[in-house]
Amino acid sequence: MEDTAYQGDSRSIVITVLDDVGTDPLNLDGYAATWALYQATDGGQPMVRHADGGVSLSPATRQVLAKTSADGGITVADAATGTLQLLLTPDDTADLVGKYVHVAHLTKAGTRLTVVAGVLEFRRTVPQAGG
Repeated sequence: MEDTAYQGDSRSIVITVLDDVGTDPLNLDGYAATWALYQATDGGQPMVRHADGGVSLSPATRQVLAKTSADGGITVADAATGTLQLLLTPDDTADLVGKYVHVAHLTKAGTRLTVVAGVLEFRRTVPQAGG
């Protein structure tokens, strides 16, 4: 999943979680959600793509932002349809420019699922007119 956003903007990210087969929504009742944003610290790419199609964080990354369902930063918008929603505020994105990796996890009864891993690019925003 690759996406583009702008520095200093609000951004809503909707994540639909599918079952293991990838065809039906996973019912999210009882799951806790976490989301984190990581930046490469060596000037390189924050995510490594493997020949088998898998991805992982580059060894030289640091977490720059985190949201959890416990703090209300990421919510189960509709459990039956497997929909999570996360809202980034202007304060969250004020200092973000470049490519970052974002990762979301679900946990329930000791089970952890990675439900999204992808690149989110923040572009420098154009100053508001009259500002």
